[in-house]
Amino acid sequence: MRQILLNRISFVRKLTTSAFKLPPSPEGAFFDWDGTILAFRESKFLRCFNQTLDELGYPQSKHMTSMQGSKSIYDSFYSRIDSIDGIDKAYRRFKKIFASWPVSQDELMPGANSLCDRLNSSKIPVGIISNLDQYLLEKQINELGLQSSFKIVKGSAQKPSTSGLTWAARSLGLPVSKSLWYLGDSLSTDILAANKAGFTSILVNESVSLLDHPGSENIKPDIRFNNMNEVISMLDTLKQSGRSI
Repeated sequence: MRQILLNRISFVRKLTTSAFKLPPSPEGAFFDWDGTILAFRESKFLRCFNQTLDELGYPQSKHMTSMQGSKSIYDSFYSRIDSIDGIDKAYRRFKKIFASWPVSQDELMPGANSLCDRLNSSKIPVGIISNLDQYLLEKQINELGLQSSFKIVKGSAQKPSTSGLTWAARSLGLPVSKSLWYLGDSLSTDILAANKAGFTSILVNESVSLLDHPGSENIKPDIRFNNMNEVISMLDTLKQSGRSI
């Protein structure tokens, strides 16, 4: 209860700043996966990546920033392996290694389940649009028992490309507008994609991800929150202001 109150206070402070404006009520809400719904496990990615490189006889990567600038794990093999066949082999092996590590409920970001439940109970379609491989994404969602939470699950989205976002809107028969929300933790992938697509961009659980690069601080989200519970507080405020939610 104390944490809920603190989140509410934090949101009210945002609301009273001259720069903050309530967004349109959501007709659809879409989320990034790693770092947004599921806690980003940097050490897990690096260990799986290095195990793959080691098994195939390539030098290991010392830290995640050495993978900076890659649009996907697949792309990150380009700087280390000099043939397409070799990259394909490495990526297939990485997927098997990564998939062998199960996920658990305690890896969900605080408030993520509650926010998705709240949106679903309000008949607002919820989806996942992630750069993570489609197979791995679906596997993790199934392991967490969240299949019924999402009407759309789109992996390998290659954000900051907007194709995944516009595909999701079309699939649900929703026109692209600011009434579609996209929530993510990376400025240079999630927020940039949402801005280009014409969605309301919401930065949550802000992180420095594999894709963030110098200059990404100039990418501005429509709204910035510390956590998912602040988003729930915003939904409460929208409802109290008479908006349909």
